[in-house]
Amino acid sequence: MMRKIFFISCLLILKNMVTGQPGNTTAIIFNLKFNQSPFQLEKEFTTDAGESIQVYKMKFYISGLKGINTKGDTILLSKEHFLIDAADSGSQIIKIQAPSLQHFIFTVGVDSIRNTSGIQNGVLDPAKGMFWTWNSGYIMAKMEGISNQANTAGKRFTHDIGGFKYPFNSTRKVLLKVPQNKINNRSVYIEVNLAKWFTGKYSILLKEQPICHTPSILAMQLADNFVTSFATLEN
Repeated sequence: MMRKIFFISCLLILKNMVTGQPGNTTAIIFNLKFNQSPFQLEKEFTTDAGESIQVYKMKFYISGLKGINTKGDTILLSKEHFLIDAADSGSQIIKIQAPSLQHFIFTVGVDSIRNTSGIQNGVLDPAKGMFWTWNSGYIMAKMEGISNQANTAGKRFTHDIGGFKYPFNSTRKVLLKVPQNKINNRSVYIEVNLAKWFTGKYSILLKEQPICHTPSILAMQLADNFVTSFATLEN
């Protein structure tokens, strides 16, 4: 009998380590910027390459949210997908139950299982405008607007980052360290510098590549750029 109780206790401890138990409410706040300026839809910005842009839509998915606690254990914080929308300030705050954390881990995009699970609701509803086709799957991140340098009708540009199959899997992992002075804080700010959409790893010029609508090399380059835009804020 004592062995059975001990075995059950061990299972419960292991479960707590893997999934995490509710702790205090922590708010993860995504702070959208364009270099040193607060980001606003329809406001004119200049890329590092000197191209002018006005963004009318900016959305991206976050999934697989995990944390590493002060003991070094990796904890699953949420199984949900979150759609961060520049037009909806409420979507830029994710509230979770978590202990004190040293790192956050998340995926930018939608996991492959959800890409092949048929019609879904909530933030994964195709009506959100973040879905291509059942073959191509979800758009992981989207930026749309106008640029004087875009050689298109109406000077419009559309960059949809998508694809979940090899060799065009556009999901990207992010690992961020929580600043030492924020480990016990209930609010953690994650800066998203959208200027890096164009310059994070590759130089993307709108005069040359204003359109991305399919899983492709360009989509992979944009994904590699965008993943560099995330950073935790000290203040």
